[in-house]
Amino acid sequence: MTLARRLRDAYSSGAISPLRNWLEPTDADGAYAAQTINMRF
Repeated sequence: MTLARRLRDAYSSGAISPLRNWLEPTDADGAYAAQTINMRF
């Protein structure tokens, strides 16, 4: 998932564009998917 990767990379490379550019405000499944992916790293 591209969003998960961008969130991880933000720790080392700085701020990213707002999450609203990647997820709809009601996309809880997408948000949890990104979280689940990043919890593996």
